[in-house]
Amino acid sequence: MTTVTDHPEGTRELGNVLDGLLGRRGLSKRHRELAALRRAWANAAGDDVAGHTRVRGLRTGVLTIDVDSAPLCHRLAAFEKDRLLQAVQEQARKLWVAELRFRLGAFAPKDTDS
Repeated sequence: MTTVTDHPEGTRELGNVLDGLLGRRGLSKRHRELAALRRAWANAAGDDVAGHTRVRGLRTGVLTIDVDSAPLCHRLAAFEKDRLLQAVQEQARKLWVAELRFRLGAFAPKDTDS
């Protein structure tokens, strides 16, 4: 259980309060799993592809990836799915990923330092 540090004014550190709240609801575990999946996907896909995709989530073994263009979505689903699935499974061994599903979706690009 997370302990909360009380400050003289009677306030608590926000991070400690959030950790406790998220932990009780199981959200911190899901957040860590999603972060692990995002890292696994980025490593499996490579920088070029990862820059045009986003991990949407994992549900019942299906990892859903949003893709920002139809040609890339088709290429991933038709020609690279098996290789990418195997790579993700190797990267995220503790998480059960049985299938990749690609869907066309618009999203804001990642901020890059220029």
